[in-house]
Amino acid sequence: MKLRCRVLVFLIIIPAVLAVGCGGDSAGDSAPDITTPDTDPTPDTSTVEDTVTPPPDTATADVSPVDADPPALVCPPVEGPPLPPVEPMVAGVCGEQPLATPVEVLEAEVNGSAFVYTQPAEPKGLLLLFHGGGGNKMDILNRVEATLFMNDAIQMGLALASLDSEAHIQAPDGPKFKWHKDTTACNPDVVNVGAMVKRLMDPDDLAAVPPGTPLFALGGSNGGSIVSRAAQHMTFSAVASYISNAQSFHVDGAKIPPVFIMAGINDSTVGTTGPCLLAGLADDYEMHINWPEPVPSDLFTRIAGVDCALSQAIFTAFKDEGVLTAENMLANNPDSIQSWKPHLVPAAIPFMAEVRDLLQERYGEHAFTSDFNAEALEFLLSRAQPSTEADLPVCESAGAP
Repeated sequence: MKLRCRVLVFLIIIPAVLAVGCGGDSAGDSAPDITTPDTDPTPDTSTVEDTVTPPPDTATADVSPVDADPPALVCPPVEGPPLPPVEPMVAGVCGEQPLATPVEVLEAEVNGSAFVYTQPAEPKGLLLLFHGGGGNKMDILNRVEATLFMNDAIQMGLALASLDSEAHIQAPDGPKFKWHKDTTACNPDVVNVGAMVKRLMDPDDLAAVPPGTPLFALGGSNGGSIVSRAAQHMTFSAVASYISNAQSFHVDGAKIPPVFIMAGINDSTVGTTGPCLLAGLADDYEMHINWPEPVPSDLFTRIAGVDCALSQAIFTAFKDEGVLTAENMLANNPDSIQSWKPHLVPAAIPFMAEVRDLLQERYGEHAFTSDFNAEALEFLLSRAQPSTEADLPVCESAGAP
């Protein structure tokens, strides 16, 4: 079990800090302070990521709560939590790790864009999911750490719905499949979000959840961008922004719902500056940092199809070849320096993408983490409000659907 660092920071952002920049989808995005791409890491067999260098993670904050309790913090914190003691591997003995059980979904579409969804018996809310750049509707459901989150969300009574960006129709061969940058309610992806919700709540259509079910949204990386854009034209009870700069939230006068923020301390794609600034803009938020952690010998049993023996074989090879330090920490960034790949044992090669995701998460890189599932789900559900038809986006341009 990873140690958790809870960062609840009340920030006063000053102009000098804002000048650092928050990162964005790409050059030309509507948010003026956003300069860094917001993409999602994909397996090596997929498209190449943007290579713009993110801003330095040097954003600090003056913290001046009235009662001065808790004490002033820097975002991100200068030091992470203490590391747990190294536990020696015992051959054939693995501790209990959560298993990333694949989520069973139903399929549908709106305006040609495909989506998948679940249909719980008594839903407490509808959680809309948005993939990162280069991903698709199943990507955010299939990655190991994200799957663990979805399993917990289902157990908590949330219905899930995950939509393909419209780019999958416009450019089916990729390469990035990012969400549309239009900031209006006529953004085709925002229009599709509203149409999807209507289908899911319509008793005469999909009837996945009853009308009035509380609406939530979670976006990872570039998916956080469409969450922030959609939030300007529809009402969510609360949203979650994972490893994302959430561009539209940084625009002057933006509407920011209650937001759960998750950042990676070593995120080389979006950094921590944007997430920290978002915390300073939000009236109701909770923020956590994913710090580097040791790699235990049983970590890979989280992957469906990997047993204790194979997990320990992967670990042993990494240890013997210097991929891991004496403290079982990753010696190098597993994304930018992929020295671990040649040492992946043959039986684990079919699980290379899953191993990579787990290593990136352990390094605090641009990766989803399941470490704060309980906190994220509690944050969302504690702010549940019944939804209404008026909460959905309305595109008023000529000829709009």
